[in-house]
Amino acid sequence: MKNCDVCGTLNFKENNYCTHCGNKFILEHVCPYCGSVNENYTVYCVNCNRQINPIEIDDFDVLFTEYNENLLLNAQITDEEYKRYIFKSGFH
Repeated sequence: MKNCDVCGTLNFKENNYCTHCGNKFILEHVCPYCGSVNENYTVYCVNCNRQINPIEIDDFDVLFTEYNENLLLNAQITDEEYKRYIFKSGFH
């Protein structure tokens, strides 16, 4: 069982979406480069051997994978915090 990050509802481990609020659950330890699922605390992907923990995103193809898009959609951040981060990161 797992709790929803948004509403706290208890869901089955296999659920991809929360049964109460519809939040899409993010798969942990998914390689943003090739999409392979890795074991907990894996530093390098078992499939492509690229570093995934911590991840360094160096191009837009990696930034806009479904995994990273879901991280951004589920992030609890204000527009003002987002703008400050984008300005500091040099992505503007």
